[in-house]
Amino acid sequence: MRLRSLLSLALLAASSALAQAFPDGATAPTAEALTQHLGERAFKIALADGHSWRLEFSRRGHFFINTLGGFNGRGSWRTEDGKVCTIPPGQAETCNDVRMQDGQMYMKRLSGEIIKYLPH
Repeated sequence: MRLRSLLSLALLAASSALAQAFPDGATAPTAEALTQHLGERAFKIALADGHSWRLEFSRRGHFFINTLGGFNGRGSWRTEDGKVCTIPPGQAETCNDVRMQDGQMYMKRLSGEIIKYLPH
């Protein structure tokens, strides 16, 4: 019985993590507004699992990532209305939903986690 309760709690926690929503009142920015917000800026991102990233975007369409775990990478990026798309070298393009509220940017990861881009 105890194992069943622990499994139920684990499933509930997992579904809660996947059910994250953007902040109330956050809106989908235009592609142009996203490009303006990201270009020539660096951001710090704190993940729910305790890891963090540093992301830097250039206006020329390149991004650079550094993680607390020591990973360093790069690729290209572009925007669509309400989306940021990244293409790491040799990999498929990934587009993530983005919302803005009060000048702050939020992105939904493929896992469903909502992350906030903080100026670095």
